Amino acid sequence: MRRMADDEIQRLLDEVTWGTLCSVTPEGEPYAIEFTYFEDGGDFCGIINPSGIIAACIRHQTSVCLKVCESSRLSTGYRGASLFGAAALVETKEPEEMARIWQVLETRMKKPGIFAIAAEKYSQPGNLLPILRIQVERRSGVTSWPEREAERK
Repeated sequence: MRRMADDEIQRLLDEVTWGTLCSVTPEGEPYAIEFTYFEDGGDFCGIINPSGIIAACIRHQTSVCLKVCESSRLSTGYRGASLFGAAALVETKEPEEMARIWQVLETRMKKPGIFAIAAEKYSQPGNLLPILRIQVERRSGVTSWPEREAERK
């Protein structure tokens, strides 16, 4: 195992479409969800249920960790990155902005139209979802890949 260089971490974040978003509940218990993320304006973002547990966690404590991993079935080849930062639920003001966010997410997932029903429903005035935005303060990563193999990927 070795530490990943920053460009290797970025490559992992570009190639893998979801991770585990970790936070702490208002009662002090750890809590995590699977989280499809995308980068927007320098932040790592996603769409979550504003009345869900992770939203309550973030309202209570903004510190989060986004863990993104990739591994072979027997973990003989792996790479993982942890992003630490402050999260916020940012209210979307304009339906066009919410529609843009859904489009960015579909593009990231390489699945045009996958969120068409949700995008239609949640891009209407009065029914806009907040965007979870994580301002990353630091990141780290480890891998089992040799450096030469990492450069070829």
